Amino acid sequence: MHIKNSTLIFTLDGLNIDNVCIVSDLLPEKGLKNGIYDLGPLKVDKKSDLFYVHNSSTIADSGK
Repeated sequence: MHIKNSTLIFTLDGLNIDNVCIVSDLLPEKGLKNGIYDLGPLKVDKKSDLFYVHNSSTIADSGK
């Protein structure tokens, strides 16, 4: 699931922080400019804040 930082903060404000585990799949490539990249064996298109599987509308990851 991809969520905005504000959604995570809102959720955590209502929880006991001792019972939360956050897993991130953040890409080190997040700072790249828009374009086509090879991320391991996967070719992706970076458009704005998202990576898409090349030539598709399938989200590969967040670039934010």
